[in-house]
Parts: sequence; C-alpha cells; structure tokens
Amino acid sequence: MKKRIILAVTIIISMTAVAQDFNKAALVVQEQLTAYNARNSDTFLSSYSDDIVIYEASREVTIKGKKQLKELFGNLFKNNPNLYCYIENRIVSGNIIIDHEKVQFRKGQPIMEFIVMYKVKKGKIAEVTFLKRS
Repeated sequence: MKKRIILAVTIIISMTAVAQDFNKAALVVQEQLTAYNARNSDTFLSSYSDDIVIYEASREVTIKGKKQLKELFGNLFKNNPNLYCYIENRIVSGNIIIDHEKVQFRKGQPIMEFIVMYKVKKGKIAEVTFLKRS
C-alpha cells in the first residue's frame, strides 16, 4: 500500500511539472501575441530568444536573429496601425505551440490566415515555422 501511495504522489508531481511547462510555453506565445496586437515592439521582441530562427514550411530560413526580427516587425507595426491577430485554434504540446491565426493588416483588406508553429526553449520563442499562409 505504501508503495502505491508513493507511486501515485510521484505521478501527480510529474504531471504537475509537465502541466507547468505547457503553461509556460503557451504563456510566452500569448505574451508575444498581446504585444503584437498592441504593436509594442519592445515587449514583442522580449518574447524571443536572441538567436530566433523563422522558417517557411519548406524549412527555408526567412529570419535569423533578433536584429532581423526587429527590423521586419518594427516596420510592420509602424506601417499597419490596424494590425490585429486573433487565434482561431491553439494546440499546446510540451514546448510546441501551434496556432491557427487570423490577421487583419489594414481595414478593408481581407483577413489572412496562418498556421504557425512556435518552439519555446528556456522561456523564449526559439523557432517559428509558418506551416501555411493564405
């Protein structure tokens, strides 16, 4: 009986640790989304690792490093005052977050859809892969 109780407690502690990791990864991705919608470049960038890599589905690198990220998104935020993204669906699996995003760049323009996979390492977004862009 004592062994079963110890096993049950060990399983519960392990599950709690895994759930906390899920929550931390999802929280980082949500923080960058909130900053994106506010067009807050500093907070947005703070969610990413210094050596961030952004890929297309083909694994072609489109952005490497925070400097390139800052350049691209700084211009995007500056030139799109109505920029807004909302999450249609989100899948969380460990340190991987997959979002179905809908983005309005400018009023009157069609909403764009993206399937984006975020990989979180050490509390920062380390990789982003655009699986689909409409």
